[in-house]
Amino acid sequence: MLLAALVNVSATAQTSSGFISSSTPTAASVNAPVIPAGVTSTSTAKKYVVFRDDDVYFGNLSALQAVDQVHIEENVPVTLAIIPHANPCGKGNELLQNTSVTNYLLSIVNNPLFEFAQHGYNHYDYAENGPLNCSASSAGVGVPQVVGPAGPYYEHGESPGPGGQLVGATFASEFYGRPYADQYNAIKQGREDMIRALGVAPTTFIPPFDSGDQNTLKAASALGFTLYSTGPGDFNVNDAMLDGIMVQASASFGIGWANDTAWQTGMSNLTAKTDAALNSATAGESLVVAYHFWVFEKPDGSVDPARIALFKQYIDHLKSRGDVRFSTLGGQPLMNPFLRLL
Repeated sequence: MLLAALVNVSATAQTSSGFISSSTPTAASVNAPVIPAGVTSTSTAKKYVVFRDDDVYFGNLSALQAVDQVHIEENVPVTLAIIPHANPCGKGNELLQNTSVTNYLLSIVNNPLFEFAQHGYNHYDYAENGPLNCSASSAGVGVPQVVGPAGPYYEHGESPGPGGQLVGATFASEFYGRPYADQYNAIKQGREDMIRALGVAPTTFIPPFDSGDQNTLKAASALGFTLYSTGPGDFNVNDAMLDGIMVQASASFGIGWANDTAWQTGMSNLTAKTDAALNSATAGESLVVAYHFWVFEKPDGSVDPARIALFKQYIDHLKSRGDVRFSTLGGQPLMNPFLRLL
């Protein structure tokens, strides 16, 4: 299973980060295959593990930094799923307003271990809750009407949502059931906010709650996204081109439990489950492991060093197998088929 997103690539990659330098090639590397940015390798293996960190802009910055530091020290890539407008009733580009998180992201934006993906627009659950309980925003002066009369481009805030027909749905979704115009404009607003604040045009779209519909796929494809990363229940497919975009559904490999005791058991079970999946995987297949960085916090909001240590042990175990490559979503063979030959 595979997923994709965006990685910024420096002109000269560092061998210490698992990349082959594009300048000063050695005799051993002249004929070697070039592993693209966002992929690191512990051997000549052909199975991939991808980490997906959801809900960036929720939680405490210290937890995000602590988990990211593990990825840096271990030289293991991760895709950061960024929520452009985490306060649904806020106005303007919230990425420019939350300077502490944005400044941190700008400090790592050129590090090829990190891929910035778009995680919806505001992560609000329209499907179960209906319209937002705050004043609806209107299009800003001079902002074009990009999709039909029902879908103004929202300069500030968010569209009113799908109405009351979905209230009481048995699943959560920011997008399911909403008109195409609303979805397109919300995704477009988030994408443009990311470009302005972070200098990154994301190519991977991750719907909040792993839930969307065909309008979500069509809108994401029309806006230039190439990968839609979701859960297996969203469209009942694993890897498939739908409505012009690659849809990848990851199995339920997740990190995060109620307390430290549960973490010990949970990580042990996850390790066994991961090993079983990798043992049965074929060359070029990927396993996506998802987490929220805030699950590494204690109840008081501080970073839990025991959980960080367990995460590091899990990565070290995967490295010790000798048959694993690590990748961002955008660096996987699903989006780069030639990697299956490496």
